[in-house]
Order: sequence, then structure tokens, then C-alpha cells
Amino acid sequence: MASDEEDEYQLSENQIEEIREVWAKYDKEKKDFIPVEQVGSIMKNLGHNLNAEQLKEVQEVVDADGSGTVDWDEFLALMSQKYKDAEDEHIVREAFRIFDKKGHGWIDVADLKIILKTMDDQMTDEELDAIVDEVDDDKSGTVDFEEFMKLVTS
Repeated sequence: MASDEEDEYQLSENQIEEIREVWAKYDKEKKDFIPVEQVGSIMKNLGHNLNAEQLKEVQEVVDADGSGTVDWDEFLALMSQKYKDAEDEHIVREAFRIFDKKGHGWIDVADLKIILKTMDDQMTDEELDAIVDEVDDDKSGTVDFEEFMKLVTS
């Protein structure tokens, strides 16, 4: 079930129109449903390139009943979530860029601890160390964007 936050995201009229135009190229008979196998192609046409694993997951979600088809409302809900995810990632990338002052593509863990401490001055050094240990997957002493994204979204 979708969370309330996910339900709140609204596509703009322009986004819906763009999605509808691409959808119409695949729903030539105007039945308001397409074979689930075409979801990846439509998404690619809309700028959402998925790897094989992501595509399989998406197909399972939109075709939960196993009918082999996806209707317009299901696809629109999927695309709403994809647009939200892309917007969220953009926001996190901008925050990362601000913290990565020198543009190296990483944040030093000492700087990350300062950032986290600023956000919650009640956080203990042990808690900060635990967070950094969990996020710095490769134990490099730095946090790259993927690791930062994991921190922000966990």
C-alpha cells in the first residue's frame, strides 16, 4: 500500500499530457490498456531507463493481478511515483552538491558528522560513528552520492 506521502504527489497537467501522448502510441486501439511487456518501452520514451531487474519489479507491481496488461490508471500511478522519485533524487543531489564543497564527488566522514551534529545537537559521538559506519559501505572515510542517498532515504 502506498504511503500518504506518495499519495500526495501530483503530476502537472503537462506531465500527464506528455505521458498520455506516449501512451497513445502504444494503445493504438484506444482500449486504455497495454501488454505489460510494453511498460519498459513507454517508460524509456518518457526518459525513465530501467535495468532488467528494475523493469521486472515494475512489471510485477503494475500487473499485480497477473492479467498481462496494464491499464491507464495503473500506468499513470506508476509514472507519478517515478516522477516523484526523480524529483526526490534531484533534491538529494543538490544537497549532496552543497556538502561536497570541492566537487570531488564525495563528502569526508568528518564533515558528514559535523552536518549530522548540526541537524541534531543531541546526537552522541557513538550515534554519529554508528551512522557513518553504516553509510560508508566501502570504509573509505568518505561518503559518495550513493552512500549519501542511502543515508537520506533510510
